[in-house]
Amino acid sequence: MILTLLFDVRKLFHKLFVLVLIWPQYTEQILISTIRDGGNLNTDEGYRGTIPDGIMEDIEMKNEMKNEQAVSPVIATILMVAITVVLAGVLYVWANSLAADQPESGTRNSYTATDASASVSGAEDDTLMRITWQHAEDDLNWAFVVMKLTVGDNTFDCSTATGEECLITQDGSDDALWETGEFLTLHESETNIVSGTEEIGMYVTYRGTAVAGTSSVQVA
Repeated sequence: MILTLLFDVRKLFHKLFVLVLIWPQYTEQILISTIRDGGNLNTDEGYRGTIPDGIMEDIEMKNEMKNEQAVSPVIATILMVAITVVLAGVLYVWANSLAADQPESGTRNSYTATDASASVSGAEDDTLMRITWQHAEDDLNWAFVVMKLTVGDNTFDCSTATGEECLITQDGSDDALWETGEFLTLHESETNIVSGTEEIGMYVTYRGTAVAGTSSVQVA
């Protein structure tokens, strides 16, 4: 009887030794062994026993904590992606709204100006040059077009209406527009702009923005 009791005590101390001293080094192995063996403890020393309920609860708690720790980064990543997508959508809508609110300005059209091949003189009604579109996407409203000629230090305004030093005539169907398919002809209008061979500078703006094109033409 005493021998049996001593043997049971020795086994109990052996269990405590395994759990207290070896447990920290083999947590993962013990956990895997426990799951596989339905709560039975396996060690490298060949001992096989049953893990007490308290320790099993600790194992289950640690398991749950590990699962929570594994899930948390995934949730955080999903939230970050979702927030990024929402912010990108808000910025896109905001940028489009700003663009829509901006007043129309400028044009991608570009023109070419050449000598009209008509002799210039001291008269005040000489034909000076011809203008065609090199590239045209838009019809331009004459109300927003500014066209000027320069000779030396002198500047001359051009208009489709009479009253300016330079008259613009057009061959399009709508006099209110500088149409994409038409060409213009510039004439002196009761002003002697040039009397002989001369370099005429020119610039054109639309809604306050320069229109790309020929900067000067030599007329003769």
